[in-house]
Amino acid sequence: MLPMSVLSHEEATRLLSPDPQALDNESFRHRFETAASFESITFDSFDSFSKLIWHFSPFSRVLTPPHWWGGGKLYTVGDVAKKMISEGWTFSALAKGEIAGTYKPGWFESCETVYNAFDYEKCLPLVVLNAGFSEKWDCSKSQYRIIDGIHRSLVIAYKVYANELLYQRINGIVLHEKKR
Repeated sequence: MLPMSVLSHEEATRLLSPDPQALDNESFRHRFETAASFESITFDSFDSFSKLIWHFSPFSRVLTPPHWWGGGKLYTVGDVAKKMISEGWTFSALAKGEIAGTYKPGWFESCETVYNAFDYEKCLPLVVLNAGFSEKWDCSKSQYRIIDGIHRSLVIAYKVYANELLYQRINGIVLHEKKR
């Protein structure tokens, strides 16, 4: 990862502003608006990118362990993408509900759209948080958890592991939450 620099709230907002849906998610918008500070970050290697902690959600449960304490298995974006490839799963099949398991096919429609029209030039920064204690326990080599950009991060990891894409630097924003 390249060195970070501090961003003002306005700078962080401007970096996300090309995406009209970036602040549509109420939970994310609240976190963003109440953040203590922001820093820019660049994931200059696929190794650093693939170790980002991926989300845990019933919408994509088929890809992640049944409990949040995954023991470091299938929890980083790289591990999730490798699982998809090893199982022979595609975004199209997941979006159509053709894969057995617990998940919402509609969640994967966004992945399929990004997959089919992927363009690094259109990639906005990922937004990440510092990993919490339990997340670091599960994924000891991970420093950050993705909170915005979950679909495109999975598509990038999948395409790189499937040899469909050469990795290019990914920019990000580290959101630092206020202490409670």
